[in-house]
Amino acid sequence: MNVSYLYPLTKTNTNFIDIDRVDEIKKLLQIITKKIEPRIKLLEFLMRQYHHEDQEKTPIDANFRASQLELSNLIKQWEDHCRRLGATPISPFQCRINTEEGHYHWQYTYLPKVAIS
Repeated sequence: MNVSYLYPLTKTNTNFIDIDRVDEIKKLLQIITKKIEPRIKLLEFLMRQYHHEDQEKTPIDANFRASQLELSNLIKQWEDHCRRLGATPISPFQCRINTEEGHYHWQYTYLPKVAIS
């Protein structure tokens, strides 16, 4: 199950989105994030595993650097998509949506599927 939240915050920006478009933007952010999230999680896992196993052995190799670069590019791509929709990325999987009624905080939360036995 994927869950998204919108939290009202304070009013500080002049680039406002029509309040009627917030639900549409929220759905699009959900789709974009759902598409890119598995690859980001995999790269984070591989980098953590590499760091844990080779922490004291050898310097960072080319594969690790390539994973870092790919992760950075994926996050930048996600941020660009969010900005095109009018949202302001504040961290991976979190955006701020500015409206005339205030700011909203959107957060993508991934909940893994659990097998029921």
